[in-house]
Amino acid sequence: EILKGSPVAVGAQDLHWEKGGAYTGAVSASMLKSIGASFVLCGHSERRSLFGDTDEIVAKKVRASVNAGLDVVLCVGETLAEFEEGLVGSVCALQLAKGLKGMSAKEAVKHLTIAYEPVWAIGTGLSATPQVAQEAHELIRQWLSERFGPEAASMIPIQYGGSVTPETAPALLKMKDIDGALVGGASLAADKFSSIMSSGAKEAPQQQQLTATSDVADPLEVFDALEKLRKIEDQKKNAEEALVKAQQKLQKHSYGISGGGVVFLEPEEVVGCGNSLGESPVWSHREQRLYWVDILGRQLWSWDPLTSPYTAKSVTMPSMVGCVALREGGGVVVALQDGFYRFITNTFNGEPVLDLIADWKETKIHGLDTRPNDGRVDRYGNFIVGSYNFQHKQDAEEIGSVYMLKGDSTLEAINAPKHRVSNCISFSPDGRLMYFADTPNRRIFQYDYDPDNRWSTLSNPRLFYELPASMPGMPDGANVDAQGGLWVAISGGSQVIRINPNGQVDHIVRTPCKSPTSVTIGGPELDTLFITTRAPDGGSLFTAKLPDGIRGIAEAEFFDEGRNAAGSRLESTAGAMIGTAHRLESQGASTFYDYYNYGSSNDASTSSSQQQQPSQSFSSF
Repeated sequence: EILKGSPVAVGAQDLHWEKGGAYTGAVSASMLKSIGASFVLCGHSERRSLFGDTDEIVAKKVRASVNAGLDVVLCVGETLAEFEEGLVGSVCALQLAKGLKGMSAKEAVKHLTIAYEPVWAIGTGLSATPQVAQEAHELIRQWLSERFGPEAASMIPIQYGGSVTPETAPALLKMKDIDGALVGGASLAADKFSSIMSSGAKEAPQQQQLTATSDVADPLEVFDALEKLRKIEDQKKNAEEALVKAQQKLQKHSYGISGGGVVFLEPEEVVGCGNSLGESPVWSHREQRLYWVDILGRQLWSWDPLTSPYTAKSVTMPSMVGCVALREGGGVVVALQDGFYRFITNTFNGEPVLDLIADWKETKIHGLDTRPNDGRVDRYGNFIVGSYNFQHKQDAEEIGSVYMLKGDSTLEAINAPKHRVSNCISFSPDGRLMYFADTPNRRIFQYDYDPDNRWSTLSNPRLFYELPASMPGMPDGANVDAQGGLWVAISGGSQVIRINPNGQVDHIVRTPCKSPTSVTIGGPELDTLFITTRAPDGGSLFTAKLPDGIRGIAEAEFFDEGRNAAGSRLESTAGAMIGTAHRLESQGASTFYDYYNYGSSNDASTSSSQQQQPSQSFSSF
């Protein structure tokens, strides 16, 4: 009653998402409303770090608040490590995407405020500089614009929170995209909080100092008017959807779709890594970590989605890196422009420490203008890598070979066909089949595979799948699942396809960028498809959840005798994957069997003067 008619509102620091029930100690939205609260914080960093609030829990709290008619202050921000890695935009984008899942633009305009709070500045006395804070707020505004439209984004306040004091507030509140402050410790002292509010009022543009009077347009009225103007855009969208459906029908006739029809999967952007040419993803089931490369960026990347979902790390290599493989016992092997190296310092800090295994023969011995390109470890522990002809677009010369890097550091060419751009190197679950494509030819071949036969490692070549004329793009990186399906990235075709063992397409993942580049399957349950992409419209890492009945196989590891001279040769890990009786000479064979058998256990619009600007706002907690 005391606050009625004033610009002061009562809010809460947290709530539980359930409407009611036996949740002792928790507070529901209806309880907050009963005492006159009109807004609530969701996703504060201390709730995330101390109480285990995940993005999914935050999303439930946001939805419960909006459904109850409460306004929401959604807190997002990065840790110091993520800030130093330059991941502010990626971290905030992911938190926004998950926390605001299912929210409409109208709901956002009516109920939403974003609070950017760099975790490293909360309660530490540190504060982001005005320029750093503005950059983060600008990224958030851009995300909101892409998600809800530019008009809605201009109406959603974005506060700054992170050791806001009377000394730091004036400069912060001068920034274009900082619409207010989320004040913590300073709000406990009335004189400090009053000083912060006063500085905000002095610095705010005149239109942002206005309070809700009859001569100020209601943001919802403005938004509704803009919605009507978007009917043409909606009609365009409907036409595009109709076109997609028509294309899907066409594909069922022209892509070699299986008799049961095609299943379409939706990808999700998980790491905004900005790769120039992302390639060669491999999932370490041992480390629960994904590795991949940016060939043109000369970088090796690493991501732990379980313990560091917002942080991917990279290290710059001395030359282009064509592909990466796991090493038995941990770590990786990288195929650089001049040879194969063990990556020794697996910390992704500073200069990489590399140990040469074998030179790239095509350049050092034969003088060819090539580099390693696509590669994967076979089920026997050999690293199989093909070539890339730097001049193939000019001379169209098929000069490349496919090589086998063995555990004893020998590098030998196998009897694969000469090619321009090697891709699709992957192996059947039992290890007895190999897939290969010379990308410009748009054909994928299947071979019988015997790594112990030096002169006839590959035999009985047959065409497995040829991209039909109706399918744009070319085959790029690929991988095989436990059921024998070949997942292929169609670079230039905006999709990843799964070709079943009968040579028919039965699953399609449509990517938002033109050129997906490679795939692998991983995650704790080996049920997640990882997709690398390339610039200019791509460069991020995407994932797609696999449907029931399809699972991956734990990625094979390079048997590196140079790493452990006392270790004996493991002749075949393929048998362990599918339970066949291959001979294991290693003393730790049973452990190796259990590790690799994991993957096969499941068979199976208005002018700016008309737009309502967010007013300066201050929240204390």
